[in-house]
Amino acid sequence: MDPHAAAAANEAAYAAAAAAADDSDSDTGSSIIEGEYLVRQDGRSMESIRGRFMAGLGFLAENIQVVSIKRNTFPTVMTQARIDAFEIYARATARARDGDANVEHAWFGALDMDEIMDIVRHGFSKDQLHGHGLRLSPEDSPILCMGRTCTDNDGLKHLLLCRVILGRMAVVAPGSECEPISEEYDTAVHDVSSFKEIFILSNNMNTHVLPEYVLSFRVLPRTTGPWNMAERPIAPSVPIGTFIMALSRILPLNDMALISKSHHEFNENIISGEVLMQRLREIAGESLLMEVMSCFH
Repeated sequence: MDPHAAAAANEAAYAAAAAAADDSDSDTGSSIIEGEYLVRQDGRSMESIRGRFMAGLGFLAENIQVVSIKRNTFPTVMTQARIDAFEIYARATARARDGDANVEHAWFGALDMDEIMDIVRHGFSKDQLHGHGLRLSPEDSPILCMGRTCTDNDGLKHLLLCRVILGRMAVVAPGSECEPISEEYDTAVHDVSSFKEIFILSNNMNTHVLPEYVLSFRVLPRTTGPWNMAERPIAPSVPIGTFIMALSRILPLNDMALISKSHHEFNENIISGEVLMQRLREIAGESLLMEVMSCFH
């Protein structure tokens, strides 16, 4: 974004927030409960969001139960100011990017409902950052952000569905998303044509990301029969074939071609399970493997 346009948008957005700051304490005091910020969604709206979420999981949807979807009501002056800031930045980005702010929906994986309530009430903070940015998953591919979630005392995990200003996207190599990007870009991805993660710069996380819905889900235990020999487990209750199918929804085709070749060699007893795991680590990376694995538990 042009520096002058960005500065003007900054001033306008934060002027609105500053004007509301004096009222925020009374609006969001300690007595505020979840029900004042989040309203349960039913009917067509809930089914639409649920349907898109489940479709993005592919075969993993068989083990997922969506328990509730709640809408952020933005009930205070301060939270309304965040909507105003988002719209100001969307217009400014559109002017700077040939008329298209590239606004889409994306998922953020929350540790628990306490973190969600902090975000809904006060916005994102450094606690949610991955390096220099906020890490989100596109609406049609929520698997990666699910790896950040933790199961609460009720057996539930929670995601935020956010409206996001993507603007002009920089292409960065895996691992380099933790580094700052040029001001010529608004967000960063690994592959513009088929991205599985979106990285929002930290200085944009409360102006370019607007949390709109909370989706709560439960991971169900597998109830079908035993695995056949072609699906020997990569870990207890997680067959290798199933695990690789999950990776196929995240990794690019050239990486999956290498993994499929190694999987075939494993099934033909040409290589051992240890060698297969080493190749998976080399191709996908240890952190990605752990995130995908967490979706099964």
